[in-house]
Amino acid sequence: MTEKKKKKISWKKQSLEISELHKNEFLKGRLEKTILTERVDEILQPSSLDLVPSFDLPQTELLIPVVEDVANPKEEAIYLLKVAAEVEHALMIQYLYAAYSIKGSGDLKSTLVNIAIQEMGHFLAVQNLLLSIGGIENIHLGKDEYRPISGNNNPLPFTLEPVSKELLAKFVAVEAPLDIPEEFKAEVDEIHRSAKDKAGVELHPVGGLYMKLFWLFQKNDSKDNRIPMSPTDSLKANWHIRDGDFQSVDEIQKYDAVYDSWNTSSAVGNHQITLSKVHNREDALNLIYLISSQGEGANYDDEIDTHFELFLKEYRNYNHENAINAPLNPITRPNKEYTTSVEIKNEYSLLWSSLFNNLYSSLILDIYSTMFYKQYDTNKTKEFIDLILTSMRNIFPSISLILLKLPLSEGQFSYDIEPRCAAPFEINTNLTFDNDKSKLDILNTSIISDILSIVESIKNHLDFKKHIEQDEYGDAESLLALAQTYYFNKNNIITTKFV
Repeated sequence: MTEKKKKKISWKKQSLEISELHKNEFLKGRLEKTILTERVDEILQPSSLDLVPSFDLPQTELLIPVVEDVANPKEEAIYLLKVAAEVEHALMIQYLYAAYSIKGSGDLKSTLVNIAIQEMGHFLAVQNLLLSIGGIENIHLGKDEYRPISGNNNPLPFTLEPVSKELLAKFVAVEAPLDIPEEFKAEVDEIHRSAKDKAGVELHPVGGLYMKLFWLFQKNDSKDNRIPMSPTDSLKANWHIRDGDFQSVDEIQKYDAVYDSWNTSSAVGNHQITLSKVHNREDALNLIYLISSQGEGANYDDEIDTHFELFLKEYRNYNHENAINAPLNPITRPNKEYTTSVEIKNEYSLLWSSLFNNLYSSLILDIYSTMFYKQYDTNKTKEFIDLILTSMRNIFPSISLILLKLPLSEGQFSYDIEPRCAAPFEINTNLTFDNDKSKLDILNTSIISDILSIVESIKNHLDFKKHIEQDEYGDAESLLALAQTYYFNKNNIITTKFV
């Protein structure tokens, strides 16, 4: 893996001819309606852009990131793609934490989980973009190593918060489009002010980050019909990735995440993963545009809503009655990004938190394994994908709900009483993503051995008997059985010989 050195990022205001983003409404509508059933690269063909009519182009302002002290456009693109990966990772986790703080089922919980799954697709798509210009050594699956974590240079302050109207305001602000229709503008401006007050810093819509990436991947300064831009202080003239910066197609295909592998899994359900090959510049531009359109775009006539539209709807309809009073930023170890956090101190709850963190870290390692092991055996990739999607649907919702019923503080065991515990979503500090097969094998084996060991420690703890006596539905024992099944399934993938 490449050396990690955090650089300074500044956000500069940029005027953009924004109406061209949506000037062909039927084209964008076709994209959003067909994404559930078609390959991305079959939807966005350059020839289709010739159908786009001309418009007078009003201006709008947004914030564009600029990385300081970079030698060339490729270096800036790799750095910003790693920031984008961390933003997508952080969004996915924050949406899941909020979803797990809602009692029962319902539209809001489903919306949060579904968008989190789409963010995982964006997370994978960014890995393909990194792979295309940086190779396997630049794959990045972390969430706080490159993204600034303090002040107004942080595009997304990372917090684990229970669901609330104020939290939904923050999600609306982060996913907000650049061209908000006039009839919604006053409402969204007020939501953005509320979100800024909640976060304590200026929230930068993720669209600005992808605009800059689109500029870097352009061949030259000529305006592109999808996202028309002209050189400015934040979009330097003649500052674009060269043709020679792309990896060879053979090298990319050894590792890349592909649409069929992820979307033909029986575990994917009805939520297709947004993915596309990135073999060249046009592939990269198509994918960046697609991510931006699905996340922060807004097309109010479409049957399929963007993340912004979905969050705006949930913000308007929010009802606090089903919210669980989960802690703000639960931790088992210090986290320098949190200004406020709640430490999990109960010994028994710490075991369950450790089990969660190891399963979460193993899941991140599984995502890397889907790409790395592909060069040896594509069947291994599919097996890891099944393991990932099954875990996201079964294990993580279950263990999160169990943690919410466990005690936060030291002392005697209590059940489903405040102050309550919650999933800390901490990545193991020793987790690495090595491109040496023998080392990756050892790391995979080690982490699942730790999972099995923690399961046994939970079963042997004095409070386990008290727990299962009050757990009328048997959730704890069922989850431990799922964790053991995860161990055996992953161990089987690792130890079975490659084809």
